[in-house]
Amino acid sequence: MSGVPSVSNKPKSKKALRRQKEKEPKLVENPKQAMFIKGNKCSQICRDLLNDLHSIKKPLAVKYSRKNPILPFEDPTSIEFFSNKTDSSLFCFTNHTKKRPNNMVFGRLFDFHVADMFEVGIQNYESITECAAKKRPYVGNKPCFIFNGDFERSIELSRFANLLLDFFRGRVVDKINLKGIEHVICVTAEEDLIHFRHYSVVMKKSGTRIPRIELEDCGPNFDMKMRRFQLASEDVMKESCRVPKQLIKKKVKSVKSNVFGEKIATIHMQRQDLNTLQTSHVKALSRKGKRKYADAEDDNNNNNNNNNNNEVTSPPPKKKRKTK
Repeated sequence: MSGVPSVSNKPKSKKALRRQKEKEPKLVENPKQAMFIKGNKCSQICRDLLNDLHSIKKPLAVKYSRKNPILPFEDPTSIEFFSNKTDSSLFCFTNHTKKRPNNMVFGRLFDFHVADMFEVGIQNYESITECAAKKRPYVGNKPCFIFNGDFERSIELSRFANLLLDFFRGRVVDKINLKGIEHVICVTAEEDLIHFRHYSVVMKKSGTRIPRIELEDCGPNFDMKMRRFQLASEDVMKESCRVPKQLIKKKVKSVKSNVFGEKIATIHMQRQDLNTLQTSHVKALSRKGKRKYADAEDDNNNNNNNNNNNEVTSPPPKKKRKTK
């Protein structure tokens, strides 16, 4: 094999070196970025919906303006190539054919290889411009998710709900301001259709400190019908959900946490001697002070009794006689 030249992946510039380091595995990975790709033929509904989903996902989104002759279920190599190029782990692909009209594919990748894919048909589409909402959510705000229906009745529905949550959740944060929740995504599962609704949160006066919340339809709204799906294997899902040992918190004895993340601890203490308890130093409360105070009170009582015994009652005054 000495005649075959060795191929090395060593970067030739500092920019390429920085790009290679950004793609390396990390303890805390970068926020997931999504690609929006158009197929060889697209309908107007598919184009408008792709633009609306791209506006919700911003700024963690890459949109391709050119048409690409890609068939993800037949040959996903092009999707994997774009993922490696843009360092994206999510994608949304749309095309339109006579057999599958208004077709859209949602998927995610692990280690730049396709893991899950779901192909759905779009029905009853309502764009953002058609919804007369006064308030629009700002770019980059995290949405609040609501899932209605029985998503656990099949593994494909539960994985699809998990994919939608992973697709639109944005950056991972520890805390969030309630005033920063400006839009809600509601996903409802029925027998044949999955309804996707997008609302904006409006806070109004309620006469108390807690505002009254109302939801306004801000779009896009559409229904999805499941057509095809491809699920990742158990080994791939286990490897993708693995948490590094450095990030696993060590268990502490007698310390638990409730649903809200608050610590609940049990403290074991010995019986305390209250005589040795340090309190504020007041002379009247000390033992010597109590004795002196008691002796002083006894002396005062004795003096009062002696004074009472020594007192002599004086005779009543004589009346003067009147002279004529």
